[in-house]
Amino acid sequence: MTKSNLPSAFSLAYQALNKDQKKAVDTIEGPVLVIAGPGTGKTQILTLRIANIILNTDTEPENILALTFTENAALAMQNRLRQYLGSQAFRVPIYTFHGFAEYLINTYPEYFGRLIGGQPLTDLQKIDYLTAILEGGSYKKLRPYGNPDFYTKPLLDEISRLKREYIKPDDLATILAGQEEQLKQTEKIHQKGSHKGKIRGEYLKLSGSLEKNRELLDVYRSYEAVLAKEQKYDFEDMLGETISALEKEEEFLRLGQETYHYVLADEHQDVNGSQNCLLDLLVSFHERPNLFVVGDEKQAIYRFQGASMENFLYFEDRFPGTVTISLTDNYRSGQVILDAAHSLITTDAGEAEKLRLPLTATNDKNSSVSLAQFPHQHLELAWLTADISKEIKGGLKPEEIAVIARTNREVILIADALGEMKIATTASVDTELLNHPIIKLVRSLLASLSTPIAEADLITLLHAPYFKIPLADLVCITSAGTSKKNLLALIGSRSDLEAVGVTQPELVLAVLKLLQGAHYKSGYQDISTEVRELVQHSGLFDYALETNPLEHATLLRQFYDEVAELEATGGVKSLADLKRSFDRMVAHQITPSATSLLSCSGVSIMTAHKAKGLEFERVYITNATDRAWGGGRRGRQFSVPTKKNRLAETDIDDERRLFFVALTRAKTAVVLLASDLSVTGSPLTTSRFLDEIDSGYIKPLAVDDFITNFKPGDSLRMASQTKLIEPDLLKTFFLNRGLSVTALNNYRRSPWEYFYRNLLQVPEAKSLSLIYGNVMHAVMGMTVSYFEKQGTLPNPTEYTAWLTKELDKVPTSTEDYTRLHERASEALLGYLGEYGDTLPKLSKQELSIKVMLQTDLPDLPEIPLKGVIDRVDIDEAGKYIRVVDYKTGKPKTKGQIEGTTKDSDGGYKRQLVFYKLLFSLLADDKLSDDRVPTDYELIFLEPTPAGKYKNYSTTIDDKEVSDLTAEIIATAEAIVSGQFLDLPCDPEVCNYCDLANLLQAKK
Repeated sequence: MTKSNLPSAFSLAYQALNKDQKKAVDTIEGPVLVIAGPGTGKTQILTLRIANIILNTDTEPENILALTFTENAALAMQNRLRQYLGSQAFRVPIYTFHGFAEYLINTYPEYFGRLIGGQPLTDLQKIDYLTAILEGGSYKKLRPYGNPDFYTKPLLDEISRLKREYIKPDDLATILAGQEEQLKQTEKIHQKGSHKGKIRGEYLKLSGSLEKNRELLDVYRSYEAVLAKEQKYDFEDMLGETISALEKEEEFLRLGQETYHYVLADEHQDVNGSQNCLLDLLVSFHERPNLFVVGDEKQAIYRFQGASMENFLYFEDRFPGTVTISLTDNYRSGQVILDAAHSLITTDAGEAEKLRLPLTATNDKNSSVSLAQFPHQHLELAWLTADISKEIKGGLKPEEIAVIARTNREVILIADALGEMKIATTASVDTELLNHPIIKLVRSLLASLSTPIAEADLITLLHAPYFKIPLADLVCITSAGTSKKNLLALIGSRSDLEAVGVTQPELVLAVLKLLQGAHYKSGYQDISTEVRELVQHSGLFDYALETNPLEHATLLRQFYDEVAELEATGGVKSLADLKRSFDRMVAHQITPSATSLLSCSGVSIMTAHKAKGLEFERVYITNATDRAWGGGRRGRQFSVPTKKNRLAETDIDDERRLFFVALTRAKTAVVLLASDLSVTGSPLTTSRFLDEIDSGYIKPLAVDDFITNFKPGDSLRMASQTKLIEPDLLKTFFLNRGLSVTALNNYRRSPWEYFYRNLLQVPEAKSLSLIYGNVMHAVMGMTVSYFEKQGTLPNPTEYTAWLTKELDKVPTSTEDYTRLHERASEALLGYLGEYGDTLPKLSKQELSIKVMLQTDLPDLPEIPLKGVIDRVDIDEAGKYIRVVDYKTGKPKTKGQIEGTTKDSDGGYKRQLVFYKLLFSLLADDKLSDDRVPTDYELIFLEPTPAGKYKNYSTTIDDKEVSDLTAEIIATAEAIVSGQFLDLPCDPEVCNYCDLANLLQAKK
């Protein structure tokens, strides 16, 4: 049958193809690799090729297998195939990789004894197994001091990655043997130069990685043994067991090979080792198999899920004679957009250069890439909403506009801003169910029923908007809770509430009544019913439906299902168990995903990952700063060389490809938006990717008039002029608390962090790092005192006794106690062994200073400053000569201390300048100037990875003190005026955004 005699829909679609597309559709036999860039018709050629095979050969639809990555992609492929084949399209097996594995498991259960006879693991069970393994072993690298659970989730991720790569424990052992050989061949000591005699950094890095990987191997073996014993399997095991069955059972392998004569794989750049192995097995019977893969190296954005370019490059090596077809005609974007995107992705192309051919626009549309630069992100968001509104009024359909952000949090913020401007949006956001605001309210309610109730949980509960407690009352209660009177007792006493300034005590008393009633009922009902009734009776359910009925009802339904599942597993028997389970899920970042559809039509708002495969006339890429698009991603905790890395892929390469994907969604216009300051006032720099795009492609947009004419009232996202809390109340708290350098640094990082931690002083559980720091400071104090009196250092027995005494003062587990003791002993002995002879003959320790800073502010004539100095060294004449501050965290570089590096704002140096200011003000008041210390020193009591100890010494000039004084006055003015209360809270830097958001929701 000729093409002209085929069904009309197929014939018309085929005739519309270009030469290279037709070649891809017509090359039916043998291995074919199609490099299909964005907008080149990838899905079209996949479906037309399937139709072509069926219409031009005697192959049955059931003998063609198509594999893709998402259910949506599989559905889209089948729907398009229906246009050419009608009902026959349903006979073509189109699966995701895991969907295909599940089909084989259900169809041939006799080959899957472990899976058929076992049960799937929940994420919480995985964490429980790993925690038990770590606690039962001796893991120095994977159980760090201060946070022994730090590696639990990274371990789970790494084991999942190894399974996705089809690397079993024995395979990992072989890999590590190679690493050990590499270490033996690596030069250990510098032989010359300024570092002569010191351990080389390359050796340290490799040996540290190897030591961590050895422990990873041990955990991996133990994890697999536990799963086998408990008859459990995880998600990755489905594909791994399928591959194992195909490898071991020749009859099963032949069944698959004889069934599927043609295999097609979409998005091949995103396959991982297991998926590639499955493809290889299915077609391994033939020397030149009918394997057809489509992909684009430039759009590989899932390396964090195990995808690798080696899986893409390997294709031609594995199948000699592969027909490689490059599709370079782009049917989506204008040429300027394509050229700009190509100039970005060709950076350091190397071996990938042959895969990165430039694309040619098939249309003659004018296109543009422009940049709008703003002094502040408030203005950026305001301009974005105004420009979208202008484009829609000019005739552009909302559905042809997309806003692409880097994070889900930004998507929600933008959707809210456009919604306030009455602009219709569609914003699909993957959120963590347990961290969604409405579910956090539910969790807070459950936390309040824990026994005994934690004050921090109670404070969060009182903030809940559905209780309608006035803001000023909340501030009074929160602050009063730090006094000697227990917070729970306070909220149960009308007279005590009135005494601290609460104006509507009946609302607070009602909260306690609710809690007492719920405690009474606890244990009489199943957990699921108890949770639903508590949500109902508290008023939370009504509040949820009032604020967003469709979304909140869906989320509550999913939350109830999660509760029921946890109850069904047998591990949750009370509300306290439930709270602990949810807390552990959040702590280990394994909270279930919830897709929130913020609205149903209009301007699309999404992350770049969600934008892949879509196209729009006009695309805005927001927050084009290096923090968002570039250097802000967190690297992996393990470095296991699972395969070659011929392209030397890095996290920055992943980000660059993601930015490429965002750019190439646009047909005619890309608008980049960047700001100089974040919403919290932190400095920002434009993304490095903008510098990598060839000059001339990005045109600056004129936004000066908008900035000049902008008024805060023009945008509802700008700071409101209505204060959440009366300034007089803030001023009272501020004057009572005073300002320390810690409070100042907290305010610089996040005003909300300062508000809750320093101004209101909400109760907090002591972290292990804080306990460790307090113990180290105390023992160093005892050591210095001993040295001053005896003239020698104490012996190890005395150190041990002091450490034991200090650790006995704080509640810790037996394991934490032992680890803290060992860590402190090792650090102190190491430091004093190197610097013990530098201890002072005379000093003052834990010197507390309180002074007043005079200002010209009529409403704030003086500012109370305070500080506690670890140590002040004194000379024989009684002069203060040196201020010493002990640090128990990771040693910092000079640049990090002084704030000249990208990851520091100079908080450590600011602390020393603050101390100079304190002494200067104290000298004015009580002392002579010669009592102001001249030298200021930071002593790091922890060694570097190379085992070295570092000190930092400096002198501080008058200008530094003057500059800090001006900053303190400006900060104090902002605090007492309440200006910061309208700022959004940034969860990346603040631990109190939940409370801040609840407080702002009550406006």
